[in-house]
Amino acid sequence: MLIEKWRKLTDTYHNLQTFSLGSDGMGATVFLRDASGKEFKTSNTQVVSTVMDEIKSTLDEKIKEVETQIEL
Repeated sequence: MLIEKWRKLTDTYHNLQTFSLGSDGMGATVFLRDASGKEFKTSNTQVVSTVMDEIKSTLDEKIKEVETQIEL
């Protein structure tokens, strides 16, 4: 089960690494939808970049946590 979790996390991390953001502000868009169906959308390159960096950082932490559990 831990190995499968690790695979999913690392696959997600690697897929995220393939994203490229355009300098024209049109390279990527972030969509968020809450439980009630409200949506937030932005194509601002700086915001998208910041969100991507935070997701990468969180995934990296989770991958390390799972690796530690696997080693035990």
